[in-house]
Amino acid sequence: MSSSAVTVSVSAAEFARFIPDTMPELRTQVARNLSMFGSTYLCEQLFSLMKLNKTSHRSRLTDEHVNSILRISSAQSLTPNINELVLKMRH
Repeated sequence: MSSSAVTVSVSAAEFARFIPDTMPELRTQVARNLSMFGSTYLCEQLFSLMKLNKTSHRSRLTDEHVNSILRISSAQSLTPNINELVLKMRH
């Protein structure tokens, strides 16, 4: 008698959902590993962005400017409130 295994493809982020509740230590370990990769990716992405913005041609950018550029660039969703901006411009 042969056993048949079902193969399911899931993303790394979805993997933790398939770990049974009876294995809390494994869930914790998976969460720790996934958080490492997410933060490493974000760090590399921001470093590349900083390198593009702070070139010899743009040497007058201060640390405050670069910090603002990185903050805006790393925002997951940024939606301007156009009505509020228009009201401020009218005053």
